[in-house]
Amino acid sequence: MKNTLVIIFLLTLLAAPCAAPASDHGGGGGGGHGAEAKKGDDSKKPKKKDDAATITGGMTENEPVYLNLPAITMPVINKYGAQQVISMIMNIRVSDRAAAEAMQLNMPKLRDSLFQVLYTGFSDGSLRNDNAVDLAGVKAMVIQTVNALYQKDYAVDVLIQAMAQRQL
Repeated sequence: MKNTLVIIFLLTLLAAPCAAPASDHGGGGGGGHGAEAKKGDDSKKPKKKDDAATITGGMTENEPVYLNLPAITMPVINKYGAQQVISMIMNIRVSDRAAAEAMQLNMPKLRDSLFQVLYTGFSDGSLRNDNAVDLAGVKAMVIQTVNALYQKDYAVDVLIQAMAQRQL
């Protein structure tokens, strides 16, 4: 139980937006100059995507390539109502860097497809052993879903970096 709470706490910290101190935006001084600086600074910064995935590896010929997905959090709902909440952070090992870039360009569709199959599997029990997540089943389902979505054998393996379950 303590480990689950620690993982949930860490996932919450990772997912929470960070507040920047007021002094980072040009600070106090009068005359409206600080407001102009703030507006100028914000327009120069690239916009952050919440559903962005990063690509790691693949810089040398034999180095594995991973698409690091943002956290996926979903409820488990059955005929009795909401039973638990599951959060997962996964990395997908892909065949090459070009495959990872193609997957990254289509991230909303990939996240939607993964959410659909995982939500269904958790809710109907096919990806659970009683209340515990069937990790081998999740990995197999993610690989199958990715390869079916792109109609190519992009996904080679799935690495689960963090997983948390909370009973409701």
